[in-house]
Amino acid sequence: MLAGVVKGRDLSMMFSERLFGVLVTMGLGIGFGCMVLWVYIFRERESRHAAQLANAEAMRHQLEKNVLEARLALMQAQVEPHFLFNTLANVQHLVETDPPAASQMLESLIQYLRAALPRMREDASTVGREAEMARAFLEIHRMRMGSRLDFEIDVPAGLADRPFPPMMLITLVENALKHGIDPCCEAGRITVRAREEGGKLRYGVADTGLGISTKKGTGVGLANIRERLKTLHGCNARLVLEENEPRGVVATIELEALAPQEAMAPRREARVA
Repeated sequence: MLAGVVKGRDLSMMFSERLFGVLVTMGLGIGFGCMVLWVYIFRERESRHAAQLANAEAMRHQLEKNVLEARLALMQAQVEPHFLFNTLANVQHLVETDPPAASQMLESLIQYLRAALPRMREDASTVGREAEMARAFLEIHRMRMGSRLDFEIDVPAGLADRPFPPMMLITLVENALKHGIDPCCEAGRITVRAREEGGKLRYGVADTGLGISTKKGTGVGLANIRERLKTLHGCNARLVLEENEPRGVVATIELEALAPQEAMAPRREARVA
């Protein structure tokens, strides 16, 4: 109708002689307008739905991250109480039978606790710190086991400041001692070794104990290590178990070699071997 007025046509003619054309034009216009409106409403609805899905996904990822961080904190806070109680019992026995040895064991225990306790809830440690705790831990058990236990710590000075997850190495050392050498051997050896090869940092614990096929009860500690590696490093880290020669197990944590200043931020997805 507006177009007819602009063109100078008679409105009465538009509703008489040209009525059919006007109705067709109006119908097409209304139909096109409805279609445009429907497309707009549909796209608006899809946009709201996509925004709701994005918000839900973000909330799910945040909850998943919170759960992983809580599990990580729980695993890092796990302490073997029997180790402390047994060590104190050994100290009490040595006080009566061998006071110098009791003093030395107590000194090693203090050194271990001084190194371990302040770092149990930290997200990151270093290769050197973990080696210090492993040394103190093994010194205590060598005093308990005497000539049955020998150990070696082989950590190059250049790797001492490299970032490394806390309390993982000590778990491998305890696993090698508790489930490898202690139950079976008159004499055994544990070797802790750190190496950097091909952009990867490999921190391993080798024992001359029972071996993989006969080792019992080691699943919880190793599973915790795998979960923590998954949380901290994603697919860039793994735990590898291999047979040692002539006997025993080599447990190696392999992760991306980071510079001393680089942080180890948790990652959500992983593939841990």
